[in-house]
Amino acid sequence: MNREAADKVWDVLVTELGVYDDEKGHARDMFTWAQTRTEPCTEYRIGGKLGFGGKFRDTRNKWYVDCYVEDLTPERKRLIDATNVRLAELRATHGRRAFPGAVPIECEMADCPGCHRCLLSED
Repeated sequence: MNREAADKVWDVLVTELGVYDDEKGHARDMFTWAQTRTEPCTEYRIGGKLGFGGKFRDTRNKWYVDCYVEDLTPERKRLIDATNVRLAELRATHGRRAFPGAVPIECEMADCPGCHRCLLSED
């Protein structure tokens, strides 16, 4: 995820889920730092309206939020579904990882180690 995508994801988390966004921007900076590293954080605790177990997840194929199953309520389910729709839209336009010349292709490895070789093609 690049900086622009991380900022857009953060905006969605704040507006949809009431994730804490301090005045000085430290929370945004920490999220952006965690998501733009060479090995991005795949599970980031966001809290907000999802409670302590609320998390943003960055998997190989999608960005989404969830919470502890025991904390799931109909209202939280509605919030999660709405947020995940917005995150899917963002991922479709901003989701390609920053590999120069990379062309995303489907990984055919049964137990993918996350090496990202499958994201590079000969094109």
